[in-house]
Amino acid sequence: MRIVVRSFVVFVTQLVLLVCIANAQVGNSGSIEGVVKDPSGAVVPGATVQIANPVSGYSRSTTTDANGSFHFTNVPFNPYHLTVNAERFAGSSQDAEVRSGVPVHVEIALKIGSAATTVNVTENGGDLIENDPTFHTDVDRDLFQKMPLESASSSVSSLVTLTTPGVAADSNGLFHGLGDHASNSFSVDGQPITDQQSKVFSNQIPADSIQSLEVISGAPPAEFGDKTSLVIKVTTRSGLGVNKPVGSVVASYGSFGTSNLSFDMAYGGDKWGNFIAVSGLNSGRFLDPPEQVTFHDKGNQENVFDRVDYQFSQKDTLHLNLGFTRSWFQNPNSYDAQLATGWNGVTVDNGGLGPDGQPVGPQDQRSQIRTFNIAPVWTRLISSNTVLNFGGFVRQDQYNYYPSRNPFADLTPGLQQQSIAQDRRLTNTGVRSDISHVKGIHNIKAGIVYQQTFLTEKDRLGIVDPTFNAVCLNPDGSPFTNPGLTDPAACAGAGLLPNNGTNPLATVPAFNPLLGCYDLTRTAALPASDGCPAGLATSSTYLFRGHTDVKQLALYVQDTITKGNWAFNLGVRGDKYNGLAGRGEFQPRLGVAYNIKPSSTVLRLSYARTMETPFNENLVLSSVGCNDPVVNGVITSTTGSCLTVPLTPGWRNEFHAGLQQAFG
Repeated sequence: MRIVVRSFVVFVTQLVLLVCIANAQVGNSGSIEGVVKDPSGAVVPGATVQIANPVSGYSRSTTTDANGSFHFTNVPFNPYHLTVNAERFAGSSQDAEVRSGVPVHVEIALKIGSAATTVNVTENGGDLIENDPTFHTDVDRDLFQKMPLESASSSVSSLVTLTTPGVAADSNGLFHGLGDHASNSFSVDGQPITDQQSKVFSNQIPADSIQSLEVISGAPPAEFGDKTSLVIKVTTRSGLGVNKPVGSVVASYGSFGTSNLSFDMAYGGDKWGNFIAVSGLNSGRFLDPPEQVTFHDKGNQENVFDRVDYQFSQKDTLHLNLGFTRSWFQNPNSYDAQLATGWNGVTVDNGGLGPDGQPVGPQDQRSQIRTFNIAPVWTRLISSNTVLNFGGFVRQDQYNYYPSRNPFADLTPGLQQQSIAQDRRLTNTGVRSDISHVKGIHNIKAGIVYQQTFLTEKDRLGIVDPTFNAVCLNPDGSPFTNPGLTDPAACAGAGLLPNNGTNPLATVPAFNPLLGCYDLTRTAALPASDGCPAGLATSSTYLFRGHTDVKQLALYVQDTITKGNWAFNLGVRGDKYNGLAGRGEFQPRLGVAYNIKPSSTVLRLSYARTMETPFNENLVLSSVGCNDPVVNGVITSTTGSCLTVPLTPGWRNEFHAGLQQAFG
């Protein structure tokens, strides 16, 4: 386990002074509000107001109230065309840009007209191309609803892959940006999620809950850290201001017996709103199989997402995201695993029976993932130019991997030599706060994020290949696979050679007595010379337990400066990571953009120094190695050879290190 750092500069502790300025990730949406008046200054009720961005596909409309006021909430950061139409008045249009959580206020004065005029400004969105130093792609729900996604069980991954240039798709919902292996992070309404989101690690946020996406594939601003080769900013759907409930019910059936049923509804009022989305999926091709013919690949998934918004006053708003997802799926088999006539130990056919005399059958490995998320955020409008956010979050992935009911069915020569089970929990908790100030050409953000990730891993491992840790050798050096032999001392009496590492013809590594304690192919009693733990009379599975707590602190400040056709992004970020390894990093971020308006072209140049932290999935197991002097608080052998160390009080840790080396 290591931290990949794209810099040699140490973490600058003076950055802590930023706490006095603000406290991290901001939300991904703002608001547009205003008043419509006639030439005399009187308000115009009942006018139709629309905002639209034809580049992203975003479009919303409303009508002014009795006071001539209108209000759009949960508007993703982007420039918009704003049009107003009313009876007996000429239509009006102007541009409005949402740059932060600070509300955008516009005043609209209509002119008297002989008839209503419709202003169409959506034919060409060239003037709405963002003059932003960060290269990114904007996609709104109205646009991605029309995308033919190739995966029903990882629709967000499919959406990102199909709409973002330079993103390469991998198997099982994994995708790679800019050639970096899965170094992707999500920002869901400002909540940072940097853990892996493929189908075999976690459950993704349901696509039904997403209003818009902004995918940053260039150098990221200072507010983003950890996994930054691709940053996906998600704005979820809201029911705030939806006075008349709206919703949809969708059912579908497709190839591989894939059926889907989903329901969503938004409802609320001027000061509160609720959006809920519930969906279920059942498929005969849940994961990406290794063979063209799909078998042993069934799976199902259930999603519940709920967003609650409540405005206590003109200055205070509470936002709460709640989510739960469960997925269960079979691990696809290869032809060898599905059609094998029985456990054969590479060289011996036992007529479909394992070494214990029981029928083996096809491989039957399965997984279950349960994910929940709770993320409240309080927003305070300090002034017309300044807004403060403070929030917390708790997210957990509980992953269970189940081996075949008969462990010997897990043997696939050349592919898998062990039967493995896993119960892993990843709990990510944290608090975040940020402050945004917009004034003139400046858009300043500063913030702090503190989070802890609690990792608990339980793994059961057992050897099911008799050649993996052979006790005896045939005269030609090949492994002898009789399950009744557990003691090398008995090899000579059977006309065989002991596999002690001295035979130059040996085709397999020397027998390791520690691994022999957990070799399920041995049916005879274990000899005392193996030094197995007390009470272990015959081979059994090995249980590894591991736990750690990863602490992270991040602070940043940035300023986006817009002047004419130029735009500049200046920022600095500091990260302090303290897990199984520790590191701090000072990270400057710079960017410049120039808008050539006649051709609707934006030239961008940016620079970012980033620190990439380790993946949290299986971090504890992968961090224990042969050269670690201390494992789980127990001093282990330092002989440098995990597979041949003598038995010591730290035998369990030494054995685990041997398994890790042997299992790769």
